[in-house]
Amino acid sequence: MWDSIFGMLSGPLLAKLALAAALIAAFSFLRRKDTEGSMAGYAIVACFLALRDLAFVLVVDPRLYGISDLILVGGLLFLSHKPLRLGWPFWVGIGFDGAAIVLLALEAFGLDIGVPPDYFRLAALIPVLAMGILPFLLNVEADTPARILSLRSALPLSIGSAVYIVAGTVLGSGDALFRVLVTPLFYGLLFALALMFIDIIQGELVSAVDYYEESVDSLYDLLLSTGTAMRSETFLQDVVDNMIRTVVERTGADGGALLLSDEFEETVSVRAVSGNTRRPSSFPRISRKRPTGSNPSFATPDSGSGRVS
Repeated sequence: MWDSIFGMLSGPLLAKLALAAALIAAFSFLRRKDTEGSMAGYAIVACFLALRDLAFVLVVDPRLYGISDLILVGGLLFLSHKPLRLGWPFWVGIGFDGAAIVLLALEAFGLDIGVPPDYFRLAALIPVLAMGILPFLLNVEADTPARILSLRSALPLSIGSAVYIVAGTVLGSGDALFRVLVTPLFYGLLFALALMFIDIIQGELVSAVDYYEESVDSLYDLLLSTGTAMRSETFLQDVVDNMIRTVVERTGADGGALLLSDEFEETVSVRAVSGNTRRPSSFPRISRKRPTGSNPSFATPDSGSGRVS
């Protein structure tokens, strides 16, 4: 008995199980870096690969293996479609895949449909074609890591799935070339997805570091200009001049002005101007007394009150 069990677990099956275990470990690790839940779905797909390979050793039925292939391809396409939301054309293709699963299951339970079991795989070519074309036709934006992964992998995943489906149909589920070469290569496509996601996460990290480095540089320039002004005789004016000039340069604005309010005279005055900003000649007097619930008002000796929001 043990000899037969070890015999089943040797050769191509052992290699595929090792690949599936490595995929489970990789996607489980990446799940901690994924905020959108995509990696958890791919980890479930990797678990499904291991279970269906073990089941096919115990129950050698090409119809059951065909059902598992249709579920596998449909699941991968669904995970790739989920962040993109391609709409009803994709779901029509998935409907053909689901119909093929139902018909193949009925044949497995004794209903003779008159179609070779391996030919039912061809139904999965419809959603594969939709997944390969729709993201580019709809011009989907890549604004999150999951969307970037889906767009990058749409064409390779569609081509790999199509090759796997056609090879399974032509060679058959029990063919040695299909089990030893084609299936492990298709599993390797999932490794490519994991590597793509790592590259995307690394790119996002580099962009974040660049952004914060630029922010720190801006703060450093501001503090440096302030420290330089502190050593001069006109300390306060140099501070505000350097401050507004640094802010304008770092934000890329055309110009800017720094306004200060006088606590005793209740007025607002322009203390520093930089760039293409015209210095206002005067500002109205601030009225501190105002009714509850009303907006602030400015009162001037000449023009009365003017309401501002």
